Amino acid sequence: MLGEDGCMNLAFARQLLCGVDVTDGRRLLCAQDGEGLALQTFGAGPEKRLRVTAPQQPIRRMIVLECQLDPAAFPPGKTLFKCSGACSPGDPAIVVRLSRTPPDDPRAWYFHRTLADGTVRYRSELFALLYSPATERCLAAGFVQGFRQAARIHAEIPPDGSAITLRCVTYPHGAVPDAAAPLCSEPLFLAEAPTPEEALERYLQRLHEHSGGIPARPLTGWSDWQYYRRSKTEAHLLSEAAALKAGAFPVEYIMLDDGFQKSFGDWLEKNDKFEHDVGWVARHMKESGFAPGIWIAPLTAALDSGLAKAHPEWLLKGPGGAILVRDSHMGKIAPLDFTHPGALAWLEDLVRKLVHDHGYRWVKLDGPILRYVEHGVFHERGATPVSMIRRALEVIRRAAGPDVIIEGEGYYGPAFGLVDTQRVTQDIQPEWARLKDTARDNLASLHFHGRFWANNPDAYILRDTPSPYRDMPEEEHVLTRDELELEITALALTGGVAMLTDRMDILKPERAALIDAFLPPHVEAARPLPGELMRCPYPERFILEVRKPWGRWWIGACFNWGERARTFAFPVPKEAKKPVVVDFWKRKLLSAKKRLLRVRVAPHGVRLFSIRETPETPGLVGLTRHFTQGGMEVTRCGSSQRRFELEIAASRAPAAAFIHTAGKKVASLILPEGARSAVRRRVLRISLPPGGPHAIALTWMGR
Repeated sequence: MLGEDGCMNLAFARQLLCGVDVTDGRRLLCAQDGEGLALQTFGAGPEKRLRVTAPQQPIRRMIVLECQLDPAAFPPGKTLFKCSGACSPGDPAIVVRLSRTPPDDPRAWYFHRTLADGTVRYRSELFALLYSPATERCLAAGFVQGFRQAARIHAEIPPDGSAITLRCVTYPHGAVPDAAAPLCSEPLFLAEAPTPEEALERYLQRLHEHSGGIPARPLTGWSDWQYYRRSKTEAHLLSEAAALKAGAFPVEYIMLDDGFQKSFGDWLEKNDKFEHDVGWVARHMKESGFAPGIWIAPLTAALDSGLAKAHPEWLLKGPGGAILVRDSHMGKIAPLDFTHPGALAWLEDLVRKLVHDHGYRWVKLDGPILRYVEHGVFHERGATPVSMIRRALEVIRRAAGPDVIIEGEGYYGPAFGLVDTQRVTQDIQPEWARLKDTARDNLASLHFHGRFWANNPDAYILRDTPSPYRDMPEEEHVLTRDELELEITALALTGGVAMLTDRMDILKPERAALIDAFLPPHVEAARPLPGELMRCPYPERFILEVRKPWGRWWIGACFNWGERARTFAFPVPKEAKKPVVVDFWKRKLLSAKKRLLRVRVAPHGVRLFSIRETPETPGLVGLTRHFTQGGMEVTRCGSSQRRFELEIAASRAPAAAFIHTAGKKVASLILPEGARSAVRRRVLRISLPPGGPHAIALTWMGR
């Protein structure tokens, strides 16, 4: 794909073109026309970008590359297209088939539309993968930076369905180029590789080199949003802090979410449901033993807010000069224009007060959504919607400092290198249709985690009674046991933020005990099995490698998104020559035949299991306390002088430990009080009661 000179070698493409659309929409100017357009190498690497010095007209769109793909390599109707999900938390990271038949997905409006001339367009923000299983050709096409312009990958099929046209586009939002100030697109990178996984990895490496990232770290907390919504009161928050402390739940942060403020824009002023201001609330959280976090949407304001009334000049205007008003999940809002120095100074002062005066250690940012600010006319000539969002995030990061958690909840491009955690899905709900969407999108976005930020999968909903505070009662249901296990497994495998959100003082003990299955979080994410990344519409099988001083093993998961039970085949890693498999949720041994594990999965369900090599001396082969089966809850594990010892942290839930005897004759077995043991296939299954910590010791005869 890339030649020795670092240039794009599109051997499988034809009708190459690059150019720009002027804002009047009357004509397309092409680089081949010689009108001051040039396609140049970006830096010393293989990326390309379009550089424009003429004409001196507002530019609506920069087509960095347009080409028709050879249908013999990428046949229409058979080529798969992976969307990035990088537009907003609701943007699905789905895999679709590039055909003229509309996708059967309720969120298809994000990525699919039919144009006026009958052309069918598929869209992905920032990057996309194209893969033809029939020809085994795979292409990653993506922009490796998104700090100034919206960047999109389009795959289009004409009415005759003859071929796929790939169009890589950035949007300067009407900026005017000239010789003194050329206009440059975001840099584009294309890579063809033998597998989709390798193509994606090549792109992600270049994206990280150009855009940066913040390494993931364990983040745990409780949020009021998914139970109390905007009905929360100060009394609710104080009660939850007391319950979290009394229950010794292992979380670090408490998040004060939407519903405390007087109005959107007046973030430091409380409403009537709170007796004290946000500073007092933060101090109380700290006195209770938790780090305080706060939700704000500082890129927006309500028209009746004190901020909007005092400074209408800070609100973004439309082409006619009127204030832009947008419909949003927060109601009708007016975006702020942070190219105005006064608005930017206000933002910096707001964050400094929240962090340095009041002590908030996590700032959750709602509202950096691209569509809110598109088509606005900015105070600063030449600014774009993306560059304005980037500028606001830079100020927030600088004002907060490096040790405060900044959470992004919007367009990905300007957030790289500035946020510690990024929401990659819409809000989770205790209702199957929404749970399925959020779980699948979380698992389809694992590649972002750890390299760019900690993925934020929203929150774990464990309750078995509906919340009385929901503003959409039709979305408040009770998850079945299969759905609950699927939710916990999907969120835990992300390696990202682990946030509780139920009313903790009434959460039933058996539901509270499930918290030990995912806390503390395992900060490394799983990955789709080889060949699973481009499964349409979403991957179903995942694997996570766990390494500890006492061993190496794998966690496997098979998800059934459908309405009927299914049997899945899961290949055993080649390193496990004599595999021992333990099912986490069912707490039992499984059998793998001919290096293939076959599991039956209920509808809306999951099977989660560990795979270990049979040990040469007695050792741990499974543990059903934490989903990693020994990765986070084991404090000691090892053998010496014919004695095996295992120590396990305390737990609210009963668990089972599986110890392989390796064919040795057991001389003695020391168990915790209340534990029971049974032997099957040379494996001791030890049933452990709640409580602990627990210690197990086994000695054997002979060598």
